[in-house]
Amino acid sequence: MSGKSGASVGSAFVRTGFAYEAVPGSEGEIVDAYGARWHRGVEGSSLVQAPLAGADLHAIHAYSPATPRLWLQISDRADMFELADAPLPGLVASCFALRGGWSFLEECADRSPIAFALLDWAEEQISSFYIQLIRSLAHDPNLIIYHDELGTDLSSYFSERDFRDLILPRMRRILERIRSTTSAPIGVFIRGSALSALSSVAELGVAVLGVDCNARGNTVKVLRNLLGYGVVLHGAADLVALGRALTDGDMRGTAILASEFAEARPAIAAPSAVLTSDADLSAAARGSSFLSVLDPGDLEVLGRIGPERRIIERAMMCFPSGVERAPAHVVALERPRILAPAGALPRHVHMEMAGSSQADVGGKL
Repeated sequence: MSGKSGASVGSAFVRTGFAYEAVPGSEGEIVDAYGARWHRGVEGSSLVQAPLAGADLHAIHAYSPATPRLWLQISDRADMFELADAPLPGLVASCFALRGGWSFLEECADRSPIAFALLDWAEEQISSFYIQLIRSLAHDPNLIIYHDELGTDLSSYFSERDFRDLILPRMRRILERIRSTTSAPIGVFIRGSALSALSSVAELGVAVLGVDCNARGNTVKVLRNLLGYGVVLHGAADLVALGRALTDGDMRGTAILASEFAEARPAIAAPSAVLTSDADLSAAARGSSFLSVLDPGDLEVLGRIGPERRIIERAMMCFPSGVERAPAHVVALERPRILAPAGALPRHVHMEMAGSSQADVGGKL
């Protein structure tokens, strides 16, 4: 999505980075940059064929997938925050694509040499790709994103020991190699229920930590008690759910979701999952517009004492149920701004915060 399109639905961010052309397979299938074959359905993608399923150590070390054709997406909006990411999955998700999820997890539990070889291969590929990306950009972005999958909605893929021994050191090295190439802050986005791993990830010096608000245990209160307030939370409140509550005229749901976002600060409001329909995009845009109506004082009250009827009613008056967006003059009341602690983002971002009544102000992705 271009910056112009993103801004039209309430986003404060624009992506910059590589995009690649997925090779078409049979009907409904694509082949990714690793050579893994996926089936694309309404509910998302499912792995059909892993290129290193059953491969021995020699085959893993020798594996060299065809290089995909790459394009460099350049930001078209200087007034938006630039996010750079590589269109590759993280360590764990890469190994899932290469080997198959269950096989890889069993090999990790057994401390098999195969698991170590897969992780080492993925680490090198991911690190090299990020370095190539950063060197291709004309300037540092506002944030570089690394994302991975550490669990299902219900539980973690790894024991604390396995995560600490197998995943964390390699994740640390990837981030260190990124930092050796750029001064841009780093955000790490983690999918799944992985509370035991999140504090370790935050300690890697990340500016933003993306969390899966649909995963078991990932409530705002639990996350802030675990992580403190030194890291910006991404996705702790669901913009799509907020937008749907507004459309339905659901004051209770709107109040709860808005208060969760306020309590999560410093935070970035975002959809909880990939947007797969126009309806989801519209709901996310509506949720973003609603948060733009709340001023810092409103957010302070909602975060400190919880739902406040007067604040919610006043804001909801701008959003008649069944109407997709707030009127343009309402959305324009406040320029979308990121929620960030001092020092989390480059200096020119913080210059825009001068005169604010508090160190963090609202932003939407």
